[in-house]
Amino acid sequence: MKTTRLGISVIFCAAAFLCSLGAAQAYPGQGTTQSERDYCMANAGDCLAADDAKNWATGVAEWRYQNNPRSLHNGVGDAFRHCIWAGAIAQRIGADRAATILSIHENKDDNPLDEWLMDTANNETGVRLGVESNSKGGGDTWGWIMNRCGALADGGKLRTLR
Repeated sequence: MKTTRLGISVIFCAAAFLCSLGAAQAYPGQGTTQSERDYCMANAGDCLAADDAKNWATGVAEWRYQNNPRSLHNGVGDAFRHCIWAGAIAQRIGADRAATILSIHENKDDNPLDEWLMDTANNETGVRLGVESNSKGGGDTWGWIMNRCGALADGGKLRTLR
């Protein structure tokens, strides 16, 4: 029992630390909002999972679209990143909690409507794929999500602004 409490305390402290520093960013260049920090204080494990998924998604998108870095903002690379990020979160913590985190992240005062619509659509696709990956079983569910989002991106099926 002490191990469980200690583990929860460590997770809570880690999330609180990340949030207090603003280090748990949705993606490079954007800090957390107060709503995100509040959610993380109450749901530390979810935020750590989302941050881990964010780091993975950002790295994969930057690698995949290294020859087209402009696409990483409002283009196909951005859409792909949102899809795999949302899918990875949903695979780890479930659709409802993933949708909550993603909604809190996108609902910022300075988020332009067209970007909100794009990101939200791609997040919804990713969440659906994350749930589907869990139902398929197997080991490399993030790889499956990455491949499915990649096929959608390559086929022009993810929402972009350019």
